[in-house]
Amino acid sequence: MLYGDNCLFWLAFAGKDRLDEEKYCRRCNNLKGKVKELDIAQNLKTIEWLKAELVDSVAALFKALLQKGNDAIQDAASSIVIITYLLARRVGVTFSVLDQAIKEKLSNSIKESEEIGSWSGDLSELYKYLESKKRW
Repeated sequence: MLYGDNCLFWLAFAGKDRLDEEKYCRRCNNLKGKVKELDIAQNLKTIEWLKAELVDSVAALFKALLQKGNDAIQDAASSIVIITYLLARRVGVTFSVLDQAIKEKLSNSIKESEEIGSWSGDLSELYKYLESKKRW
């Protein structure tokens, strides 16, 4: 029998005694498919909301760049980073896997840019900064 932290009905009625807890857990087991459907639908809704927030934050960044206000630029840029991490997590990419992918992408980009010579300094500086913060 499922009960405890894994049961949505138990969480909703956490103040009930053990007999009620087991009753609600049985109910959860009986409605397992429905609960999963609701969970998937909620996850899709959250993903769509995050995508809209990402577009909104990019628009805010572009507007802030026109106004040349550092606070607005910092706010929009930080929102983009946060939303990107949350969106990746919602679609199954863990934070650590995302960090590793960023590290690899930066490393590859540094190698490529050294051949061209355009962004090498900026990319190297970002790589060193992220590495110094012990994110990897």
